[in-house]
Amino acid sequence: MDGVMGLASWRWLFIFDFILGIPVAIFGVFVCPDEPKGVKIWWMSDAEKALSIKRMARDGRDAVGAWTWDVVGQILRAWQFYAFVIGWGLVELTCGNNLSRWMGLWLKELGYGSSEYNTLPTVVYVVELGFIFISAVVADSLNNRSLPILCLAAFQLFGYIVLLIGTNNFSLRMAAYYIAGAYGGLSPLLGGWINCSCGGDKQLRSFTTAMMISVGYAIEAPAQQRMFPVSEAPDFRHSHGYAYGVGMVVAMAVWCSAVIPLLSRYWCFNEKTACSEWECENPGAADTTDRSNKATDSAD
Repeated sequence: MDGVMGLASWRWLFIFDFILGIPVAIFGVFVCPDEPKGVKIWWMSDAEKALSIKRMARDGRDAVGAWTWDVVGQILRAWQFYAFVIGWGLVELTCGNNLSRWMGLWLKELGYGSSEYNTLPTVVYVVELGFIFISAVVADSLNNRSLPILCLAAFQLFGYIVLLIGTNNFSLRMAAYYIAGAYGGLSPLLGGWINCSCGGDKQLRSFTTAMMISVGYAIEAPAQQRMFPVSEAPDFRHSHGYAYGVGMVVAMAVWCSAVIPLLSRYWCFNEKTACSEWECENPGAADTTDRSNKATDSAD
C-alpha cells in the first residue's frame, strides 16, 4: 500500500485499524451490553439468564455492590490491586510488543526490500496467537496460571538472550524474534487471573483492570523509546536495550510466577477464606470443585 493515493504504508495501517475497529466496537455494544443480571442482554432467554446467574453465584463470581468511597478505600487496600498492576507493568516493561518493529529494522539494515521487512515480521503475531492458545489451554487444564507464565517467560528470555549476545546465523536470529513472541501470551493470562481472583467484586476487578492497562501503557512508551531507540537498531548496544529486556523478563517471571501466588496464598489463609470459592491458583481444592461443577452443569 506504500504510495497508494499518495499515502505511506504506515498511514494506511492506521486507516485499516480504524476501519476494522468500527464493526468490533458496534458488535461489542449490542452483544455484550451488560452482565446476566442486567436488562440489556437481548440474546439470552430468561431461563438462560437464570442459569447463568445461578452458576456465577455458585462459583463465587456473583457481581454485587455499588461504587462508594468506602469501596474505593477497600480497593486500595486489596492485594490484587498492587500485585496485578505491578505484574502488568513488568510485562509491558519487557517491551515485547516491539518485536516485529525490531525485526523489521534488522531486515531493513540487511538490505531487504520494503515488502520483505514489512511482511516477515508479521509472523511474530501468528506465533503470539499460537502461544496465547496453548498457554490458555494449559492454564485452564491445570487450573494454574503461574506455571504457563513461567514457561512463556522462558521462551521470551531465550529470544532476548540470543539478541543480546548477537549472532551472524540468520536462521537463529529469525527464530529468536519469533520465539520471543511468547510475550503475547502473558497479558491474556494475567487478564484472566485478575478476573477470577476478584471473584464477584466487580468494582475491584474493573478498577484494577483499568489501572493495569493505564499504568502499563504509561511506563512502556518511555521505556521503549529510551532503551530501544530507532537510531541504535537493530542491536541497541549503547542503550543496552536487550540487556535491559533480559532483566525485565526475569523480574516479570519472578513476580508473576512466584510473588503473586504467594500473596494470593497469604491473603487467602489470613482472611480464612475458602480458596476454592474464588482463587485461580489452588489446583488441589479447585480440581474437586471443578469436577463437581461440570457434573452439575451437565445436569442443568
